[in-house]
Amino acid sequence: MLNGFGDVAGAKAQVAAESAAFGGKVSYHGADMSKPAEIEAMVRACEAEFGAVDIPVNNAGIQHVANIEDFPVDRWDAIIAINLNSAFHTMRARPCPA
Repeated sequence: MLNGFGDVAGAKAQVAAESAAFGGKVSYHGADMSKPAEIEAMVRACEAEFGAVDIPVNNAGIQHVANIEDFPVDRWDAIIAINLNSAFHTMRARPCPA
């Protein structure tokens, strides 16, 4: 299951072609990785389509560079939500293997 923003069609096409070469398939879910409910919906969609989430790979990340006295609090909150909280919420939504 892919998630992301930017050139979604291009990335999906490339990954689909590469995974098809090995007999795999890929889908896309547009969850906003700063929103726990959307992360959970993505995990459920992955389970519905593929049966389980075997190996989650969190590659989400954003950045903002500024002196601390100039660093906007809303940017800090967004960085923490994407770079840290999204991994927690993804793992939390994924059932532990038996």
